[in-house]
Amino acid sequence: MKLLAIPGTGFVEKSVTKHRSDLMIVSDWVEGSAVFFDQTISKMDVSDFLRDEGYYQDQDFAMDFTDQIWIELGNRNARMAGGSALTVGKDTVEPKGIGRMLLEILSA
Repeated sequence: MKLLAIPGTGFVEKSVTKHRSDLMIVSDWVEGSAVFFDQTISKMDVSDFLRDEGYYQDQDFAMDFTDQIWIELGNRNARMAGGSALTVGKDTVEPKGIGRMLLEILSA
């Protein structure tokens, strides 16, 4: 799985009893990683990444934050009324195929 580079702000290490990272920024990062690399990303992928990279120590707490990310992505999707670049499922986000088109345009 490919992921965008971590932004300089918004990701805060060592969340133990409180989610310290910015929900909007991390949600943007998940959305961008799915769309620009034209790949499906699962909750487990995100949760594992957050724990493995030191943003969370506890897998369950990392999954709690990941659940919040999925709620945010679902809300964004609903506001777009079908115009979203993602399909947000229970456990995955999947690009609708425009990511590849964007990469082709940007690399031309």
